[in-house]
Amino acid sequence: MELPGDTLQRRAERLGYLEIKDTGVISFYENPRITEKKRGGYTKTDIYRRREPLRLWVGSTVFTMDLEIKFTLPHIASLFDDVSVVEEAIATARASVEPVSDDIQNGEGPGIAQLVIEGSILEYPPCIVTSYEVASNYENGAYGTDSRVIIIRLTLEEFNGYKVGDPTGKNNDPLPTDYKGEPLGGGGNGAGLPGSRARPGTYSF
Repeated sequence: MELPGDTLQRRAERLGYLEIKDTGVISFYENPRITEKKRGGYTKTDIYRRREPLRLWVGSTVFTMDLEIKFTLPHIASLFDDVSVVEEAIATARASVEPVSDDIQNGEGPGIAQLVIEGSILEYPPCIVTSYEVASNYENGAYGTDSRVIIIRLTLEEFNGYKVGDPTGKNNDPLPTDYKGEPLGGGGNGAGLPGSRARPGTYSF
């Protein structure tokens, strides 16, 4: 298999990023670990003298994604002469589960996240971050007084839009554009988004 482009040069470029609305950007320069999951739901009834139960499909679970991003500090420092991108990534991860406004009554919850892998054939739907974890694995060695390797783990769930009818009107505003400059909502009702289950008149972007 022939690797695309100059592989050594690509190692010095950003491989992708997770942009969280009104919160920040987590850029990564090492191979991330991405695991997406979704399960079908069934009710089962055992039938006499039948080997398998009768199954009735009742829906499916929400799309979820586990994202693991690793930062090797000497590698980052060799690219940028400092590790400020790691500091920004940690700050963004910590803020990803907090509301973007102090005014909870009239504001929004945590920002909407969009994962982008540069040049990938895979696209991911807008999500919300439901949990984060920052691991400093000192068993990999130290870089000064910090762990040589810092790992950020995030769990995300697909986000199908705010409910229509918010009396404040704030949550009915369109979402920002994606990295291509196109509206994340895909036409106002979630149409065109990978994995979207929004229906006209039910949700609004």
